[in-house]
Amino acid sequence: LVWVTALSGIAMGKWRGKKLSPRREGPYRVVERLSSLTYSLIHTISNIQLGPIHVNRLERYYSFKVID
Repeated sequence: LVWVTALSGIAMGKWRGKKLSPRREGPYRVVERLSSLTYSLIHTISNIQLGPIHVNRLERYYSFKVID
């Protein structure tokens, strides 16, 4: 499972969103590795699939519960 960095608050590589706005969205499950740098993801709750997402926007999701 991974978090995806939200693009709405990013400008020139720095976070420009509001102070308390979420910086990441998710969690998402990796569906397919499209290339060495891009992945296809699906949201774990809403089942919305995202197209190619670059690895720079991904961060590992750590859960307090064990997910099978």
